[in-house]
Amino acid sequence: MKHKFLTILLALVTVLCLCFGLATCGGLGGNGGIGGTGNNGENENEGSGNGEDGHVHSANYFEVNDNEHWKSCTVCGKKFSAGNHAFNADNVCEDCGYTPIYTQGLNYTLDEETSTYSATGVGEAKGKTEIIIPAYYNGKAVTSIGERVFYGCRSLESITIPNNVTSIGDDAFWACSGLEKVIITDLSAWCKIDFTYREANPLYYAHHLYLGESEIINLIIPSDAAEIKSYAFYGGAFTSVKVSYGVTSIGRQAFMYCSSLTSITIPDSVTSIGGSAFSETAFYNNQSNWGSDGVLYIGNHLIEANNTIFGSYFVRANTKTIADGAFV
Repeated sequence: MKHKFLTILLALVTVLCLCFGLATCGGLGGNGGIGGTGNNGENENEGSGNGEDGHVHSANYFEVNDNEHWKSCTVCGKKFSAGNHAFNADNVCEDCGYTPIYTQGLNYTLDEETSTYSATGVGEAKGKTEIIIPAYYNGKAVTSIGERVFYGCRSLESITIPNNVTSIGDDAFWACSGLEKVIITDLSAWCKIDFTYREANPLYYAHHLYLGESEIINLIIPSDAAEIKSYAFYGGAFTSVKVSYGVTSIGRQAFMYCSSLTSITIPDSVTSIGGSAFSETAFYNNQSNWGSDGVLYIGNHLIEANNTIFGSYFVRANTKTIADGAFV
């Protein structure tokens, strides 16, 4: 009997040691992820793979942003189980439980062809000082802001625009004279938005662009932006702009009326610059930046020639780009 009892006890100890060994990569359970609400893990190890030293990846919770979720191993820090949100009709991700925070009461219209939403009216949100447009609505991406959506919303002080948005319509923010802050989460995505005109860009009034919680003063355009669309930074309160190598085009009036902008760097990868891209910036208005021949260059790019030039003009040998309308 005593021998049987010792055998059972030994078996129990073996099982407990095995369970302890499997759990060495971290505990289960935890809080919601970054930026919203996430599910607590019930079995975070399942299907997660192994670390380089043989441990099983484990995490306490999902980490999230507006578009995707992932886990970070509590031992090695490696990301795993990453994926895009799968939102249901209640705007809750069915995989991680993330529920985005956004302003209720806006009106949306579904594009049946693309299965995406456009914000088309301020609706019950009129009069609010802060509006957050969601990346997803009813489980589908919000990809545009329609014409005149926030027209005349003078009480609006802050607008958050998700990185799914690719176009903003005419006069979307016309007369939003109280705007002080535009908040984005992805600078490359912002560069690619099609603004139909300058008043479609909330920076026209707000001037201050924030990446998350931090205001952008010294603007660095990442190389994966590839292009900077027209009016993208019109009126922004930047003091310097550096366009990274790999960007190939800068749109019309992209930085016009950035009145504090004194330093501009444009790489040789840029092959197209739209008209008035840098007009009325502090750099443009500083006569010391203009050559004695009446021509303004930024790096190897000819931006504009003043009206004192007549007849023929020979550009520099290393000129990469002549901006649209440079000699008009």
